[in-house]
Amino acid sequence: KLDEVLAGMGMVAEGVVNTRTAMELGRLAGVELPIISVMYEIIYGGLPVSAAVELLMRRELSREFESS
Repeated sequence: KLDEVLAGMGMVAEGVVNTRTAMELGRLAGVELPIISVMYEIIYGGLPVSAAVELLMRRELSREFESS
């Protein structure tokens, strides 16, 4: 389905390739990327957008960085 959407656009779909690259870089660095993860699942896994939003909104809060 992704191939059909991209073929029908007639222009560059910003972020499709970058999402895959960001997922790989996050995996290699051991970094959690929740927004990139759900975008990846929407684009490549067929996750409905409504389910992706719900996953993000229900995500447990965590400290995003260490203060110095």
